[in-house]
Amino acid sequence: MSQFLYYLPGRENPPTLDELRAIGLGYAFEAKANHRIVRENGPDGGAGVVVSAMDDHEVGYFAQRQTWREAPGGKYWVGMISGAKPGPEDLQRGELLAGYRLQLGDGREWRIPVALEPAEIDGTIRAETCLPRLMDLDEQGNFCGGETVVPQFADLQAAAAAYYEAFEAATAGDGDVRFEFEDAAAVTVLQAQYRIDRVEVVMLGLLTYGGPEAANVLNLAIDLPGRLRLQKKRESAGSTSADGPPDGSPSTGPL
Repeated sequence: MSQFLYYLPGRENPPTLDELRAIGLGYAFEAKANHRIVRENGPDGGAGVVVSAMDDHEVGYFAQRQTWREAPGGKYWVGMISGAKPGPEDLQRGELLAGYRLQLGDGREWRIPVALEPAEIDGTIRAETCLPRLMDLDEQGNFCGGETVVPQFADLQAAAAAYYEAFEAATAGDGDVRFEFEDAAAVTVLQAQYRIDRVEVVMLGLLTYGGPEAANVLNLAIDLPGRLRLQKKRESAGSTSADGPPDGSPSTGPL
């Protein structure tokens, strides 16, 4: 399995998971990270430590067969084996949320989680969260599902909700969805399923500049296909009602 590598410049000892989270790499590791000390001539020309979810003997800095990119801010570098880009099966988390499969810019299919699902309430189609929620108590003291999404999916919920708001505004207006942080929100959606962030997305070529991938990811996160199916079902039911009984029996309405 191919995995990303991470070089931490200036370190002389392996980081703990808490230290990895502190520098912004919490998304990349779900368990212990293997490491190797780099004494000199690392990706930045200096010393540091390389960490990865790869097998221990594969972890290290090997300039001739690896590709590296410095992350914004310079706290770490992201690397991969040249010609062996990690794929969705390599990077997926232990448990995946339900959703859709979508081909992204690398030509491979990635699983997009559904955060909001359409529901008809009082004759209006609304979006309801379908992410795991924390337990709560009702007025009688009985356990029930609360309104708060579990912390690990809070960012996904926020990104989907913000995009849905823009989508609703477009539906009521000229139909053009204007969402300033579309690309960043798409990465947040992908991160709920995979151990990647912006640098990895760029290195893998998942999103293309001005391309449709980010919007496609977000449309699936708010379950636009499900919304369209529900709208079609409502329109079909309305048409059937207007045309008369579906079994061909005579109408009982006024002549």
